[in-house]
Amino acid sequence: MQQVAIEERALVDLEDSNICASEKESVAGNRAELMAPPGPEFDRLFEQDHPFAASLKVASNLEVLEWTPELIAKEDFFNGTVAILFGNNQTVYREIYNLATTTQKLADPVKRVDTSCATRSQSIESRPTKWARCITTLAYRVLMKTVISMMGDVKLSSRYAIRPLEIEHLEWAKAVFAHSFVFGSPIWRNLYPSDKTARFYGLYQASDYLIKYQISSGLSLGIFDTEYEFKKPESIATGGNLYFDFSDPSVDEDKLLQQMDTPLVSIACAFDAFYAMDNRRVAPVMGRLPASASFHEALAARDPRDPKTWLPTAPGQVLQRMGTATRADAEGVGFMKATAHHMMRRAAEKGFRRIQIECFHDAVTTVWANPPVPFKGSVAGEVNTYTLDETDENGRRRFPYRPVKQRLTKIYVTLR
Repeated sequence: MQQVAIEERALVDLEDSNICASEKESVAGNRAELMAPPGPEFDRLFEQDHPFAASLKVASNLEVLEWTPELIAKEDFFNGTVAILFGNNQTVYREIYNLATTTQKLADPVKRVDTSCATRSQSIESRPTKWARCITTLAYRVLMKTVISMMGDVKLSSRYAIRPLEIEHLEWAKAVFAHSFVFGSPIWRNLYPSDKTARFYGLYQASDYLIKYQISSGLSLGIFDTEYEFKKPESIATGGNLYFDFSDPSVDEDKLLQQMDTPLVSIACAFDAFYAMDNRRVAPVMGRLPASASFHEALAARDPRDPKTWLPTAPGQVLQRMGTATRADAEGVGFMKATAHHMMRRAAEKGFRRIQIECFHDAVTTVWANPPVPFKGSVAGEVNTYTLDETDENGRRRFPYRPVKQRLTKIYVTLR
């Protein structure tokens, strides 16, 4: 009965969308073909009357599978998931932690939440009645929260090790940071779509103080591939090396990734907030990502808390997170969540009372706003790039960050 009710509500929802008439008839005429996530864990997905159907691409065999009770029972189901398909124009969204990134690097956050239909789950020609329903912003957030909470702690393969970053890893960490931000971020790659290689070189060089300061704190973490196979024999002697040619702006993101011949696959940078950074030395990073200063200011302005209630008065009270990045060829394993949970527990063991982080990605917001027990996550302030406005010198209101639509959040996690 529950399945029938879900399908009925799905059809009603389809009637309210802007799907063309022929597509409505195709779905309505094949009611049995509709897919819906089973089980009570997903009840919240339907509370707002925004049902959807989903298909999943599994890393092990790249097979597109229907969402069924048998599938959800698969032992490696969530760990193997690299994509959930929904949207339009056959856009394939990679892995549950990075829905904003497509295989073609063409994801548009505006389209991601505003379009109404519909990716066929397998192929247009052979399976024309299998639809993956595009969902609203609210339902998208509920989906992220539900699936990630179901996953619990990510169990990384034994080949990956979470370790504190050391100064010897500085250049590697800068490379992962710059590559992820310039080419992978749903904000920066859309705000600054041109001259990305030059921007990457600039951000890599400009981030020296930002990354070094946080590594020196002893509070930053990295994930290392202990079974990494080096691409160049000369990398073996140093345990890893970078091969960038800063005079060549023509290389693409994939080539740059190949030039990062190191076992470091993911970073989570942090420092003790009592020892503030020198903003003058962080300025070069802001220069490469000019909007970042405005975003941080907007979040600070929307934080209603009295600073006296959260600013540290001594060392070891507040941990500040600044810099989350994973290599593009290592996404989909859950590294971001694994390092987040590890850092929460490690900070608690060191006596910190809370962690603060500004999140510029939906998945990062979801993970930090929903920490494992006994920690508690809260959103202190938020803003959307699409509605963030400025007043120009002539007194006119403008929206400088459109068409990019991304929720930005300021989150604090209470550890004790």
